[in-house]
Amino acid sequence: MKSFGIPRLAATAALLLFTAASGQGIDSLRYKLGQLLIVGIPGETLDTGAAYDLGAMNVSGVALFAYNVPERGSVDELSRQIYETATATPFVMIDQEGGVVARFDEQNGFVESHSAYDLGYLLGSVDSTRAQAARFCDWFEETGINVNLAPVVDLNLNASGVIGGLERSYSANPSVVEAHAAAFIEEHRKRGVLTSVKHFPGHGSARTDSHDGFTDVTEWWLPSELTPFRRLIDRDLIDMTMIGHLYHEDIDSVYPATLSANFMEGLLRDSLGFEGVAITDEMFMGAILQNYDMEDAFALAVKGGADIVLTARWEMETKTGETRRVSDVFVDYLEEKVNEGFIPASRVEEAYRRVTALKELIGVPRATGVAERVARPETFALSPNYPNPFNGETRVSVSLAEPSAIALVVFDALGRERARLAEGRYPAGERTFRWKPEGAASGAYFIRLTTERGSTVRAAIYLK
Repeated sequence: MKSFGIPRLAATAALLLFTAASGQGIDSLRYKLGQLLIVGIPGETLDTGAAYDLGAMNVSGVALFAYNVPERGSVDELSRQIYETATATPFVMIDQEGGVVARFDEQNGFVESHSAYDLGYLLGSVDSTRAQAARFCDWFEETGINVNLAPVVDLNLNASGVIGGLERSYSANPSVVEAHAAAFIEEHRKRGVLTSVKHFPGHGSARTDSHDGFTDVTEWWLPSELTPFRRLIDRDLIDMTMIGHLYHEDIDSVYPATLSANFMEGLLRDSLGFEGVAITDEMFMGAILQNYDMEDAFALAVKGGADIVLTARWEMETKTGETRRVSDVFVDYLEEKVNEGFIPASRVEEAYRRVTALKELIGVPRATGVAERVARPETFALSPNYPNPFNGETRVSVSLAEPSAIALVVFDALGRERARLAEGRYPAGERTFRWKPEGAASGAYFIRLTTERGSTVRAAIYLK
């Protein structure tokens, strides 16, 4: 069983760098804004720039693409570095729909997968969709992925479009799409992997590709394209909804969905009742890049209701012609727009709460979230302490599959024992211990659980 959660001082240094750079701690606006951004990574290892994004700028996580996975096994170390460096539990995202859109395939040591079209039309089998999703989750456990940016719930309404033409839709029938998507999501949930349905409000009827430029669906879009979204929301099966760069004049005559409160707040939340995380499609696609200043697009997306802004890039050119880290531009510009009143502070708080609530599903006791599950032997578990970082008291949960003698001990960064939270023999099951530092200095501490079967360690950050 691989471990992606063993802490290193890099995470501590990153958090302290963030605190020093911003002059504020974990309750600051800049800290919260960082959690609303996903960035890309240039290669198959975590370079200093990506470490800066995850640490000093506190981005919410990363999106991995085929160039990050040149061969099977190469992503394992990258995932480990991501988990160890991030100041908060990171989202590690990938697009693994199956068929053409599959970052794990026969080219990098995995196997070829069925497209949604194969599963919905040729095989016509929800069980096959479920089985393929289970295979994907085996790969995610191996590689540390905890979010799959799938399934596609767009209807197959244009055989030559970017959805139908690439066999990315299960069917033109909303009920068939719902059934396959539900099986896909349920299998991921069993394995602790989050999913994101896409592309709201429906990309299947589009005659152009939002990767290439402005995509106006006003003439062709059908209300039935909302049906899979509505039904999956009613069944509480959606963790994230990906918003497409789709323009519909009758819904918003000014902005496409990813920049529009009419789409995200009005249609998705008020009309359909979605309460989860809204994530944008990749922001540097032609539909946005060719028509909007990117800093303004970031601000409009968050103001309009996006909880996470997704980018595949790590650097960008600013309005002034500078090349800067995307994370720097995003946090700096949105902080400015909040201070000006363009983005209500309440909108940032709302998005931050949704993101952090979803992250609690990764690594909480008995959850099978990848960040927790792959970091422990099957016989025992030490969950990440919560909250972390903390400035008062933190809680530490231990899970034992069988009775065992245990010791739960806190050490400082120099290896000195600072607290003994538990010692003795405990029955199988779960229990939570509390640690409230007395006279301790701010900084990194390490909580070690030792059992008869082995030991594991978690990092805790204490900020006065």
